[in-house]
Amino acid sequence: MRVSIKDVALLLGALALLGLAAMACDSGDDGPGPPLPPVETMTFNISAFQGGGDAGKADDPAPGEKANFNNAAARVWWLNTSIATHLVVPVLVFGAAASTEPTYSSGIWTWQFSVGNGANTSTAVLTGWFDSELKEGIFLNLSMSITCPGCKTPVSDYVWYDGRFNTDGGDGHWQFYSPEIANDDQSLVRIEYDVTDASNKSLVFTNNRADAHEDAGDVISYIRAGDQATIEVHDQSDGLDYEAHWSITTTEGSLKVPGYNNGEEACWDAQHLNRACE
Repeated sequence: MRVSIKDVALLLGALALLGLAAMACDSGDDGPGPPLPPVETMTFNISAFQGGGDAGKADDPAPGEKANFNNAAARVWWLNTSIATHLVVPVLVFGAAASTEPTYSSGIWTWQFSVGNGANTSTAVLTGWFDSELKEGIFLNLSMSITCPGCKTPVSDYVWYDGRFNTDGGDGHWQFYSPEIANDDQSLVRIEYDVTDASNKSLVFTNNRADAHEDAGDVISYIRAGDQATIEVHDQSDGLDYEAHWSITTTEGSLKVPGYNNGEEACWDAQHLNRACE
């Protein structure tokens, strides 16, 4: 299977070129501002599969004894390079926004950041407003715009992503865009989230490109309930659905995918050895 939603790198990878070493924020005197979505709306923990599996290590048992874990690892670990590493910049920017006082004017809260230095300086501007257009409310609309003359595709006041956050319930969504998509609709990937805290949340990533790209329609769901984590994948073009479940602390878990183990659940223990499913 190819890497689903890999195109998120088109924009997020380009933003990484900005760097954050010289970030400066314009502070305001209008109060702390509304609560922002936590960074957990863009992060997930798949460290159990770090490196893509145990196959081929000199001190491992025969590869077949870890076949179930290795099959799952090969299918899950690519999320780190296709999604997680490209969310580093948004996470850092939001971390800075959460620790900075925004300005408020005419119903709009504004957080502004300068990144880089000298001729390479770029800016990121986050704006937020409630449905009521009042200073306080429940449903917060958000939009992050960037001016990046040094990016692969230079942009000015380009809407990098926008979203909507239920400040009372912790659910909402992000919609990312890419200036490299040659289409009037430059939608790239959408994240639907429902976050209580880092250990209890669900994130659903959907490739919603409108330019007939081969990965359009792919969906990846990450669910965390305490120590238990689940990944569910839908590959639109291949018509393939599979899922993996595991313990964050012990890393034991299971995989269910058509074409492997006759489509039945395949399990592994804390040492990643095959075991009978209970």
